[in-house]
Order: sequence, then C-alpha cells, then structure tokens
Amino acid sequence: MKTVLIIGSGVLARMVVLQLSWRGSVDRMVIAARSSNAAKSIANLTRISCRNHASPEIGIVEMDLDRESQTAEELSRLEPDIVFNTATLQTYWRFAELPAPIYKAITLAGVGPWTSMHLLPVYKLMRAVHASQLNTTVINSAFPDAVNPILAEVGLAPTIGIGNLANIVPAFELAAAHQLNVESRFITASLVAHHAVSNSIPRFGSSRGAPFIIRFYHDGESDVTDDVDIETACDDIKNRFARPRGKEGMWVTSSSAVSIIEALLGRDTGRVLHAPGPDGLVGGYPVSLIDGAFKLALPTGIDPSEAVRINRKGQTFDGIASIGNDGLDYTDRAKDIVEAVTGIRLTPLYFSDLEAYARALFHQYREFHEKWSS
Repeated sequence: MKTVLIIGSGVLARMVVLQLSWRGSVDRMVIAARSSNAAKSIANLTRISCRNHASPEIGIVEMDLDRESQTAEELSRLEPDIVFNTATLQTYWRFAELPAPIYKAITLAGVGPWTSMHLLPVYKLMRAVHASQLNTTVINSAFPDAVNPILAEVGLAPTIGIGNLANIVPAFELAAAHQLNVESRFITASLVAHHAVSNSIPRFGSSRGAPFIIRFYHDGESDVTDDVDIETACDDIKNRFARPRGKEGMWVTSSSAVSIIEALLGRDTGRVLHAPGPDGLVGGYPVSLIDGAFKLALPTGIDPSEAVRINRKGQTFDGIASIGNDGLDYTDRAKDIVEAVTGIRLTPLYFSDLEAYARALFHQYREFHEKWSS
C-alpha cells in the first residue's frame, strides 16, 4: 500500500484528492494542512463523495512548513512514497480578484516577480525532506518552471512539477485535430515551453513572442506538424476551445497532477506526459516514466540543450532575467510594470534573504490588493 501525502488545503489540493479518489488511483492518502479543520473538511468531503464507489484510506495531519523540524518528524513518521505540494504564500488566481484594468496591467509583468512567495514554502519543505532522510518523490505545483530550477542550484530540487505547459497540450491537440478534420483521440502533441507560453496563448491567442517547440503526431507515429498552422491553432485555443480559467479552470491543472501521480504509482505508465521543472530544469518538457523516474522524451531532432535554451529565453517573458546559485533577478520590463501598477520596486532575490524578502513582498502586495479589492 503506497501513501500519497497531499500538502495544502486550497482549491488544487481538494481537486486532486477528489480526482484520485473517484478514479480509484491510490490506496492511501494523507492530507496535511496548517489547519487540521481544513484538512478534515477535505477528507470528509472525499469520504462522503466516494461512498458510492471504492474509497481510499484517508488520513489527516496538522503540518506547518514554517516548523521545519516538526515537518521532518512527520515525514519520517508517515513515510510517504509521494509528496504532492500545493503550498504557497499567494495563489496565482488572487490577481484575478483585482478590477479588470488593474489585473490586466499587472499580469503583463508575468508570474516571475512573485516567485519568492511560491519559493519559500517549497524551500522549507525540501529542507525538511532532506532532514528526514526519506527517499521520496516530491511533486511541486507552486510555479515549478522557476521554483524547481532555483532550488536545484542549492541541491534541493523537487522531483518534478505539474500544470502549466501540461494545461495547454490538450487544447493544442483539439485545435490540431480540428484543422486536420480527424478525431482528437488520434492526435498527440509534444511541447517544450515555459509557463509564459501556456499562460499567454489562452489569453491572447499567441505566445506574444515567447519561444516554444511543438510537434504533432497522428496515431502516435506520423509527424503531421507541417499540416498544422500553429498561428491558427493558437487562435483557436483562445476562441473556439476557450475554457474557464482561474479557480474553475483548476480542474485542468489537477488532472495534470493526477496523471503524474498515477504514473508514479504504476497505474498509468507507458505514455508521454508533460511537466514543468523535471529534475530542476527550467520550464516544461515532455517526459516519460522509465525505471521509476521521469526522463525527457523530447521530439525527434531536439536535444536537451536546445530545449533548455528555449525555456531560458521563455522565462524572460515571465519577468525572470536570470537564475543562479545565489537567487534570481527580474527583467527591467517586469520591474517597471510592477512599480508602475503597485508602487513596489523589485530588487534581486537572494537565497540568503529569502524569508525576509518573501514576507515583505507578501505584505506589500496585500496592502495594494486590499486597496483595490475593497
């Protein structure tokens, strides 16, 4: 019996727990949250909704990632085979609560300026995992395109991420199938892209210059990429195949998490998946599970160095200029946008100052947010 530990009690955590339970994918789950009542609420919702079919064993535990030694002790006690993290200081959809003109203006800076608020909880989790000396797989949902490679610089990278490019691959497949006039089940896509690409195309109908590599295959074999007009496909993703985003659209993100978890549990192996931040790489890639570990499954003719180069360029469209062993810096454009909209002037983020930096930015943004959402 394998144990999946879900950290967090927000929208994504709840959706993943429910999907895994309804699909009968996992035998035992433990929900860990800072509030035991929040964890209990999710556990009870799952137990009750599963009464009409197979229900997994579900436990709850109170866990505060700020208390690293206690987190390490709980990890040692639970011995989870998989740890799925959803914890962050600030969820991405919080920006959507702003008035539309402000929201549109601030999101032009990309997600990068807010990386520290995603990074801090994952950093503390990974420190606890290493302190526990557990040999476990850690799946990170908090901006893995950047958080995972940042943590790789200090030897603390999670195993892999979820969402982001994985959220747009199904839409690309639907758009390509529509152009080719075939059933979508016959079309598969292979995509190399940073979060900036998967965020821009559904909003604007294009990547707005962010580079990506995509190949389309018919029936898993024939390369039909040349038969697909990529610009038209991007426009169709925005219009013909538009879907809800924000909280309601999180079902797409949760489904990508479920696919990664099920592959690791041996319930859905043998196919190429998509995930950001595998083994601490920047951006997202097609991957396959080989001997219990995810390996790159890049399109024919694309080598790893080219894929990484594409994603390093892509991160600049999310406002990140560079990632190094001391932290990260933002693009001048992102700094200017954030300052113009919020009055917050970003400075480089250094590991040595991570906690103070992230919490200061959290409070600065909260003041700005409350001003415009009140």
